[in-house]
Amino acid sequence: MLVVFLVGFAALVYWYARKGASNAPEQRLRLICRGDTALAERLIEYEMQRRPGISRREAARRAIEAHLRDNA
Repeated sequence: MLVVFLVGFAALVYWYARKGASNAPEQRLRLICRGDTALAERLIEYEMQRRPGISRREAARRAIEAHLRDNA
């Protein structure tokens, strides 16, 4: 029973780690926007409209790059 618990716990930790890693650009964008989720969403949507067909993660990454470029 202990082995089953440990395997289940390891699977849960792995799942949370993967979920957090796939969301890293959006989390970084929210940090740049000082927690303003609505602003981060608008920036992501803007990038997705400018470049149809890109993923949400890519849109967040491009929004970060644009912010850093504009505020350099």
